[in-house]
Amino acid sequence: SVVTAEAIASLPVTSIAGVLALQQGFVEVPLNTGLISVAEEQRGTAPAPRVRGSRGGATLSMIDGIPVNNPLFGTAVVNLSPLAVQQVSFNRGYMDPQYGNALSGVINQAVREGGSEISGSIDYQNSSLAGSIFGNEQDKLLGLNLMRGYLSGPVPGTNAKLRYALS
Repeated sequence: SVVTAEAIASLPVTSIAGVLALQQGFVEVPLNTGLISVAEEQRGTAPAPRVRGSRGGATLSMIDGIPVNNPLFGTAVVNLSPLAVQQVSFNRGYMDPQYGNALSGVINQAVREGGSEISGSIDYQNSSLAGSIFGNEQDKLLGLNLMRGYLSGPVPGTNAKLRYALS
């Protein structure tokens, strides 16, 4: 499965795991659940992805083809913002030995590259406003704010031969 940047931008998600959760065979196990041990919960802030019912460390996470899994715990060391990703490829099933510990699948994220024209996007989400409008006191008091965006394009004076992308 391949999900492009355009599809990611149109989805109501705030993480790559949210994008993958819409793909067949991917399950994100939430923290504070009976499905993981307390020790596994304390190891990291992000739960390890579960592909086809596998254990947490059986899925290899890669960024531009470079493995980014913690060798001890199996979770991804780096989590990219969805706006920093050009595409995500998700391969389910047994992988060849060249992928090492990828017993159940491989998640490969391609980092966004700068184009020949300036482009960008900005996104802001707030829980207080929605809590006030809809009368949900918990969301109103929680006061979560999420601001994210990206800017990409050619570096001035390089005739579009040198490009940048910030997220």
